[in-house]
Amino acid sequence: METRTEILIAVGEQTLSSAELRIAGCSNCTDRADTLFEQILDDVVHCGEPAAYILPSAASCPMCQGEIFENTPVQRRERARELFFVDERPY
Repeated sequence: METRTEILIAVGEQTLSSAELRIAGCSNCTDRADTLFEQILDDVVHCGEPAAYILPSAASCPMCQGEIFENTPVQRRERARELFFVDERPY
């Protein structure tokens, strides 16, 4: 039986911000969230090996400002066709 070894990576604020820029929404605000946030971190970090991440804080969804953690499903920005923002202010 082969064991999978993961590298543990402490993510800095700049890396977290770069990852946030690559997402359009999260599972709280879109039904198109089909990628785990850790996969976005993989793209940003370019480690090349299986990795686990320690975040300095929760990432923030650009659409609903919800908290995003490593295992949160998100929608990649390049896959976003349209974004709708609802203005809930009373008129």
